[in-house]
Amino acid sequence: VLLNELKDTAAIKERCDDYLKKFPDADNIEQVAGLAGEILVQAGEWKQVASLYQGLESKFPKSDNLDRYIFFQGLAAFQDTKFNESSPLFAKVVKNHPTSPLVENALYYLAMSDFLSNKYKETLKSCREYLAKFPEGRYAGDMRYRLAFIDFNDKEEDQSEKIIRELGEFVSARPDDPAAGSIHCLIADCHKRLVEEQDDDDKRTEHENKAVESYKKAIWTDNPDDVIQYALDSATSILQGRKDWGAIAELHGEFLKRKPGSSLALLSASWVAKTKAREGKSAEAAQM
Repeated sequence: VLLNELKDTAAIKERCDDYLKKFPDADNIEQVAGLAGEILVQAGEWKQVASLYQGLESKFPKSDNLDRYIFFQGLAAFQDTKFNESSPLFAKVVKNHPTSPLVENALYYLAMSDFLSNKYKETLKSCREYLAKFPEGRYAGDMRYRLAFIDFNDKEEDQSEKIIRELGEFVSARPDDPAAGSIHCLIADCHKRLVEEQDDDDKRTEHENKAVESYKKAIWTDNPDDVIQYALDSATSILQGRKDWGAIAELHGEFLKRKPGSSLALLSASWVAKTKAREGKSAEAAQM
Protein backbone atom coordinates (compact mmCIF):
# COMPACT_ATOMS: atom_id res chain seq x y z
CA VAL A 1 0.00 0.00 0.00
CA LEU A 2 2.86 2.38 0.82
CA LEU A 3 4.59 1.55 -2.45
CA ASN A 4 1.35 2.36 -4.23
CA GLU A 5 1.37 5.82 -2.61
CA LEU A 6 4.97 6.21 -3.80
CA LYS A 7 3.99 5.11 -7.36
CA ASP A 8 6.83 2.55 -7.40
CA THR A 9 5.12 0.25 -9.88
CA ALA A 10 7.94 -2.27 -10.30
CA ALA A 11 8.20 -2.80 -6.53
CA ILE A 12 4.40 -2.97 -6.14
CA LYS A 13 4.17 -5.75 -8.72
CA GLU A 14 6.97 -7.69 -7.05
CA ARG A 15 5.36 -7.41 -3.59
CA CYS A 16 1.88 -8.25 -4.92
CA ASP A 17 3.15 -11.36 -6.70
CA ASP A 18 4.97 -12.43 -3.54
CA TYR A 19 1.88 -11.85 -1.38
CA LEU A 20 -0.46 -13.72 -3.74
CA LYS A 21 1.85 -16.75 -3.71
CA LYS A 22 2.38 -16.82 0.04
CA PHE A 23 -1.12 -15.92 1.25
CA PRO A 24 -3.63 -17.09 -1.42
CA ASP A 25 -6.42 -17.39 1.17
CA ALA A 26 -5.86 -14.11 3.01
CA ASP A 27 -8.92 -11.99 3.80
CA ASN A 28 -7.60 -9.05 1.79
CA ILE A 29 -6.44 -11.12 -1.20
CA GLU A 30 -8.88 -9.34 -3.53
CA GLN A 31 -7.49 -5.93 -2.56
CA VAL A 32 -3.91 -7.04 -3.24
CA ALA A 33 -4.87 -8.80 -6.48
CA GLY A 34 -6.72 -5.67 -7.61
CA LEU A 35 -3.60 -3.62 -6.97
CA ALA A 36 -1.56 -6.10 -9.02
CA GLY A 37 -4.16 -5.90 -11.79
CA GLU A 38 -3.93 -2.10 -11.94
CA ILE A 39 -0.16 -2.31 -12.34
CA LEU A 40 -0.47 -4.88 -15.12
CA VAL A 41 -3.04 -2.72 -16.94
CA GLN A 42 -0.76 0.33 -16.68
CA ALA A 43 2.12 -1.73 -18.05
CA GLY A 44 0.01 -3.14 -20.89
CA GLU A 45 0.73 -6.72 -19.87
CA TRP A 46 -2.56 -7.92 -21.34
CA LYS A 47 -1.99 -11.68 -21.21
CA GLN A 48 -1.22 -11.41 -17.49
CA VAL A 49 -4.21 -9.10 -17.00
CA ALA A 50 -6.50 -11.71 -18.58
CA SER A 51 -5.02 -14.53 -16.49
CA LEU A 52 -5.23 -12.61 -13.20
CA TYR A 53 -8.85 -11.50 -13.63
CA GLN A 54 -9.98 -14.91 -14.92
CA GLY A 55 -8.55 -16.38 -11.72
CA LEU A 56 -10.32 -13.80 -9.56
CA GLU A 57 -13.65 -14.36 -11.30
CA SER A 58 -13.31 -18.10 -10.79
CA LYS A 59 -12.22 -17.82 -7.15
CA PHE A 60 -14.74 -15.12 -6.15
CA PRO A 61 -17.88 -15.68 -8.26
CA LYS A 62 -20.03 -13.65 -5.85
CA SER A 63 -17.56 -10.81 -5.31
CA ASP A 64 -18.72 -7.21 -5.23
CA ASN A 65 -15.93 -6.60 -7.74
CA LEU A 66 -17.16 -9.17 -10.28
CA ASP A 67 -17.97 -6.43 -12.81
CA ARG A 68 -14.30 -5.32 -12.72
CA TYR A 69 -13.02 -8.87 -13.13
CA ILE A 70 -15.13 -9.40 -16.24
CA PHE A 71 -14.51 -5.93 -17.68
CA PHE A 72 -10.73 -6.19 -17.48
CA GLN A 73 -10.78 -9.62 -19.12
CA GLY A 74 -12.68 -7.95 -21.94
CA LEU A 75 -10.23 -5.06 -22.08
CA ALA A 76 -7.29 -7.48 -22.23
CA ALA A 77 -8.88 -9.33 -25.16
CA PHE A 78 -9.70 -6.01 -26.88
CA GLN A 79 -6.14 -4.73 -26.54
CA ASP A 80 -4.92 -8.05 -27.94
CA THR A 81 -7.29 -7.49 -30.94
CA LYS A 82 -9.34 -10.56 -30.00
CA PHE A 83 -12.61 -8.78 -30.64
CA ASN A 84 -14.74 -11.94 -30.85
CA GLU A 85 -13.65 -12.69 -27.28
CA SER A 86 -13.99 -9.13 -25.95
CA SER A 87 -17.56 -8.52 -27.22
CA PRO A 88 -19.33 -11.15 -25.05
CA LEU A 89 -17.36 -10.07 -21.96
CA PHE A 90 -18.37 -6.41 -22.33
CA ALA A 91 -21.95 -7.49 -23.07
CA LYS A 92 -21.89 -9.55 -19.86
CA VAL A 93 -20.92 -6.48 -17.80
CA VAL A 94 -23.75 -4.46 -19.36
CA LYS A 95 -26.36 -7.20 -18.87
CA ASN A 96 -25.41 -8.61 -15.47
CA HIS A 97 -24.18 -5.42 -13.78
CA PRO A 98 -26.41 -2.59 -15.09
CA THR A 99 -25.61 -0.26 -12.17
CA SER A 100 -21.84 -0.73 -12.38
CA PRO A 101 -19.76 2.44 -12.92
CA LEU A 102 -18.01 0.45 -15.68
CA VAL A 103 -21.15 0.12 -17.83
CA GLU A 104 -20.35 3.24 -19.88
CA ASN A 105 -16.84 1.97 -20.69
CA ALA A 106 -18.15 -1.53 -21.34
CA LEU A 107 -20.76 -0.25 -23.82
CA TYR A 108 -18.13 1.84 -25.59
CA TYR A 109 -15.68 -1.05 -25.94
CA LEU A 110 -18.52 -3.36 -26.98
CA ALA A 111 -19.37 -0.96 -29.81
CA MET A 112 -15.70 -0.68 -30.79
CA SER A 113 -15.22 -4.47 -30.70
CA ASP A 114 -18.15 -4.85 -33.10
CA PHE A 115 -16.99 -1.93 -35.26
CA LEU A 116 -13.44 -3.26 -35.61
CA SER A 117 -14.86 -6.71 -36.46
CA ASN A 118 -16.91 -5.12 -39.29
CA LYS A 119 -20.10 -6.28 -37.56
CA TYR A 120 -22.07 -3.21 -38.54
CA LYS A 121 -25.52 -4.39 -37.43
CA GLU A 122 -24.16 -5.13 -33.97
CA THR A 123 -22.28 -1.81 -33.99
CA LEU A 124 -25.49 0.08 -34.74
CA LYS A 125 -27.20 -1.64 -31.80
CA SER A 126 -24.41 -1.03 -29.28
CA CYS A 127 -23.78 2.59 -30.39
CA ARG A 128 -27.47 3.43 -30.11
CA GLU A 129 -27.67 1.73 -26.73
CA TYR A 130 -24.72 3.80 -25.53
CA LEU A 131 -26.27 7.06 -26.75
CA ALA A 132 -29.63 6.16 -25.20
CA LYS A 133 -27.99 5.64 -21.79
CA PHE A 134 -25.25 8.27 -22.02
CA PRO A 135 -26.32 11.00 -24.48
CA GLU A 136 -23.79 13.39 -22.95
CA GLY A 137 -21.22 10.71 -22.10
CA ARG A 138 -17.48 10.92 -22.63
CA TYR A 139 -17.73 8.76 -25.77
CA ALA A 140 -20.87 10.39 -27.21
CA GLY A 141 -18.94 12.06 -30.02
CA ASP A 142 -17.10 8.88 -30.93
CA MET A 143 -20.35 6.89 -31.01
CA ARG A 144 -21.96 9.46 -33.31
CA TYR A 145 -18.87 9.36 -35.51
CA ARG A 146 -19.03 5.55 -35.81
CA LEU A 147 -22.73 5.65 -36.73
CA ALA A 148 -22.07 8.37 -39.31
CA PHE A 149 -19.12 6.41 -40.71
CA ILE A 150 -21.43 3.45 -41.31
CA ASP A 151 -23.90 5.77 -43.03
CA PHE A 152 -21.06 7.23 -45.13
CA ASN A 153 -20.31 3.73 -46.43
CA ASP A 154 -23.94 3.00 -47.30
CA LYS A 155 -23.79 1.66 -50.87
CA GLU A 156 -27.52 2.12 -51.48
CA GLU A 157 -27.96 5.78 -50.57
CA ASP A 158 -25.70 8.82 -50.33
CA GLN A 159 -26.23 10.21 -46.83
CA SER A 160 -23.62 12.96 -47.03
CA GLU A 161 -26.05 15.84 -46.47
CA LYS A 162 -27.55 14.11 -43.41
CA ILE A 163 -24.10 13.42 -41.95
CA ILE A 164 -22.95 17.03 -42.49
CA ARG A 165 -26.07 18.36 -40.80
CA GLU A 166 -26.16 16.01 -37.81
CA LEU A 167 -22.43 15.93 -37.05
CA GLY A 168 -22.19 19.67 -37.70
CA GLU A 169 -24.86 20.37 -35.08
CA PHE A 170 -23.16 18.08 -32.58
CA VAL A 171 -19.64 19.48 -32.97
CA SER A 172 -20.93 23.06 -32.92
CA ALA A 173 -22.47 22.36 -29.51
CA ARG A 174 -19.40 20.40 -28.31
CA PRO A 175 -16.34 21.84 -30.08
CA ASP A 176 -13.96 20.28 -27.53
CA ASP A 177 -15.35 16.76 -27.77
CA PRO A 178 -12.48 14.20 -27.86
CA ALA A 179 -13.74 12.96 -31.25
CA ALA A 180 -14.00 16.47 -32.77
CA GLY A 181 -11.06 15.94 -35.13
CA SER A 182 -12.49 12.72 -36.57
CA ILE A 183 -15.93 14.34 -36.86
CA HIS A 184 -14.58 17.34 -38.78
CA CYS A 185 -12.68 14.98 -41.10
CA LEU A 186 -15.82 12.99 -41.87
CA ILE A 187 -17.79 16.17 -42.54
CA ALA A 188 -15.01 17.24 -44.93
CA ASP A 189 -15.05 13.83 -46.63
CA CYS A 190 -18.80 14.27 -47.21
CA HIS A 191 -18.22 17.65 -48.84
CA LYS A 192 -15.53 16.07 -51.04
CA ARG A 193 -17.99 13.43 -52.15
CA LEU A 194 -20.58 16.10 -52.94
CA VAL A 195 -18.00 17.92 -55.09
CA GLU A 196 -17.86 14.88 -57.35
CA GLU A 197 -21.65 14.77 -57.64
CA GLN A 198 -22.12 18.42 -58.69
CA ASP A 199 -22.49 19.65 -62.28
CA ASP A 200 -22.64 23.29 -61.20
CA ASP A 201 -19.12 24.78 -60.89
CA ASP A 202 -20.19 27.23 -58.18
CA LYS A 203 -21.57 24.41 -56.02
CA ARG A 204 -18.46 22.34 -56.63
CA THR A 205 -16.32 25.24 -55.43
CA GLU A 206 -18.60 25.80 -52.44
CA HIS A 207 -18.32 22.19 -51.26
CA GLU A 208 -14.59 22.16 -51.92
CA ASN A 209 -14.14 25.29 -49.79
CA LYS A 210 -16.22 23.75 -47.02
CA ALA A 211 -14.12 20.57 -47.19
CA VAL A 212 -10.90 22.58 -46.74
CA GLU A 213 -12.52 24.55 -43.90
CA SER A 214 -13.57 21.34 -42.09
CA TYR A 215 -10.15 19.73 -42.54
CA LYS A 216 -8.57 22.87 -41.05
CA LYS A 217 -10.88 22.66 -38.03
CA ALA A 218 -9.72 19.06 -37.54
CA ILE A 219 -6.06 20.14 -37.74
CA TRP A 220 -6.41 22.49 -34.76
CA THR A 221 -8.00 19.91 -32.46
CA ASP A 222 -6.07 17.94 -29.84
CA ASN A 223 -6.74 14.64 -31.59
CA PRO A 224 -4.09 11.93 -32.23
CA ASP A 225 -1.46 12.48 -34.91
CA ASP A 226 -3.07 10.08 -37.38
CA VAL A 227 -6.24 12.20 -37.42
CA ILE A 228 -4.27 15.47 -37.70
CA GLN A 229 -2.11 14.10 -40.51
CA TYR A 230 -5.14 12.86 -42.45
CA ALA A 231 -6.71 16.34 -42.21
CA LEU A 232 -3.45 18.09 -43.09
CA ASP A 233 -2.76 15.82 -46.08
CA SER A 234 -6.35 16.07 -47.34
CA ALA A 235 -6.49 19.87 -47.13
CA THR A 236 -3.08 20.11 -48.81
CA SER A 237 -4.20 17.78 -51.61
CA ILE A 238 -7.23 19.96 -52.41
CA LEU A 239 -5.13 23.14 -52.42
CA GLN A 240 -2.45 21.40 -54.51
CA GLY A 241 -5.11 20.46 -57.06
CA ARG A 242 -6.01 24.15 -57.29
CA LYS A 243 -2.29 25.04 -57.58
CA ASP A 244 -2.88 27.42 -54.67
CA TRP A 245 0.70 27.38 -53.39
CA GLY A 246 0.19 30.48 -51.30
CA ALA A 247 -2.63 28.85 -49.34
CA ILE A 248 -0.47 25.73 -48.83
CA ALA A 249 2.38 27.87 -47.48
CA GLU A 250 -0.03 29.74 -45.21
CA LEU A 251 -1.58 26.52 -43.85
CA HIS A 252 1.73 24.81 -43.11
CA GLY A 253 3.33 28.01 -41.85
CA GLU A 254 0.49 28.39 -39.38
CA PHE A 255 0.88 24.75 -38.36
CA LEU A 256 4.57 25.34 -37.59
CA LYS A 257 3.66 28.35 -35.43
CA ARG A 258 0.78 26.71 -33.57
CA LYS A 259 2.21 23.21 -33.20
CA PRO A 260 6.01 23.53 -33.36
CA GLY A 261 6.53 20.47 -31.18
CA SER A 262 4.33 18.18 -33.27
CA SER A 263 5.85 15.11 -34.90
CA LEU A 264 4.25 16.44 -38.12
CA ALA A 265 6.16 19.74 -38.01
CA LEU A 266 8.89 18.40 -40.31
CA LEU A 267 6.25 17.60 -42.94
CA SER A 268 4.94 21.16 -42.76
CA ALA A 269 8.47 22.59 -42.94
CA SER A 270 8.99 20.60 -46.13
CA TRP A 271 5.81 22.03 -47.69
CA VAL A 272 6.77 25.60 -46.76
CA ALA A 273 10.21 25.04 -48.32
CA LYS A 274 8.62 23.77 -51.55
CA THR A 275 6.33 26.77 -51.83
CA LYS A 276 9.22 29.18 -51.13
CA ALA A 277 11.22 27.50 -53.89
CA ARG A 278 8.28 27.87 -56.30
CA GLU A 279 8.16 31.58 -55.49
CA GLY A 280 11.87 31.85 -56.32
CA LYS A 281 12.85 32.48 -52.70
CA SER A 282 15.72 30.00 -52.72
CA ALA A 283 17.49 31.32 -49.63
CA GLU A 284 14.31 31.11 -47.52
CA ALA A 285 13.59 27.63 -48.90
CA ALA A 286 17.09 26.44 -48.03
CA GLN A 287 16.77 27.91 -44.51
CA MET A 288 13.45 26.14 -44.00
